[in-house]
Amino acid sequence: MNRATFTLRRDGAGPETKLRSDRLIVTLSLAGEIGFGEGTPRSVSGGETLAEAESWLLGLQPQVAGITSLYQLEAFVQERREDIDAHPMAWCALEMAFLDALARASRLSVERFTGLASVRGDYRFTTSLGDEEDESLETLVRTSFERGVEDFRFRLSGDASADLRRLRRVHALAAPRGLRPRVRVDAGALWREGGEEALRRLLPLRDYFWAIKEPGDARPARELSRLSVELDRVLVLDESLARLADFDAFEGSDGSYAVHLRVAKMGGLLRSLEVLERVRDLSWPLVIGSRLGEGPLLARAGFAVAAQARDLLVVKESSAEGLRHRRGPRLSFEADAWARLEHMGPGWGLEPGELSTGSIEARVEP
Repeated sequence: MNRATFTLRRDGAGPETKLRSDRLIVTLSLAGEIGFGEGTPRSVSGGETLAEAESWLLGLQPQVAGITSLYQLEAFVQERREDIDAHPMAWCALEMAFLDALARASRLSVERFTGLASVRGDYRFTTSLGDEEDESLETLVRTSFERGVEDFRFRLSGDASADLRRLRRVHALAAPRGLRPRVRVDAGALWREGGEEALRRLLPLRDYFWAIKEPGDARPARELSRLSVELDRVLVLDESLARLADFDAFEGSDGSYAVHLRVAKMGGLLRSLEVLERVRDLSWPLVIGSRLGEGPLLARAGFAVAAQARDLLVVKESSAEGLRHRRGPRLSFEADAWARLEHMGPGWGLEPGELSTGSIEARVEP
């Protein structure tokens, strides 16, 4: 009788990036096939650590050894929901490895094996703007427009006058082209002095962005609702929405919301698809996100979710390790341009030598 066995290892972000962030790689053997999965820690207080993930997974090994089908995997996810809530990154890595091995055994991609829409197609990405000087900012924004990118993630510095000047410049560069850039702001730097002060400093900027990303750690729903109402802008929920049950705090509340969905944060592909269906029921916008240190496996899983959300998707983000492009410069660490994902092989379509170097090839369309 076939029984699943797996091993764990840690893998760094790679010397090609200046940013280091370890991730957990699971290698699983099942039915004569090898499957791979990946998880990354969440950078929040009290978040799951790599050591905790490894310990939990090793204790779980006897309980998952008998999983040999998609049905059994789905049943385990339902039965152990609370455990997975506490260890989403760890389970994400293991579930991805199971899906990879099972799909490979059937000679199918993960999407075909699970009955999902094909991952092939075009995806719109974002350009991430940080603290670039005026000339660099203009070059980055102009290049984005030339490549058809009108979506920007803008990290506010906390210097109100500088942030206002730079936001105005993005819109000024768009005007001659007849464009209306879609700007989401990351205002984590403003929360260091408290929510009231952050709100006061955001109000003069609100004409230049359509959404604001939730800052840092999970926040009380009442505080986030007030922020959305006072700014009259969409609040992009991140750490406050990490599992299906978290919707309860926001459904029916005042304010407008979008969801920042990361496969590792949600606890794997199957739970991400549950969240996606709830987002669709609520008609909320969706951002398929990433974080520093994520590699090609998680980038690939993000595409699997994005392919099911073409009616909701605002933008697909991707980490630098997750994609490399056949042509064209990278616009930012986050991601760049429209991309066309080509046919992938069985499972996730990645081989052992590709797990650290980033080899999901996306052709950038000028």
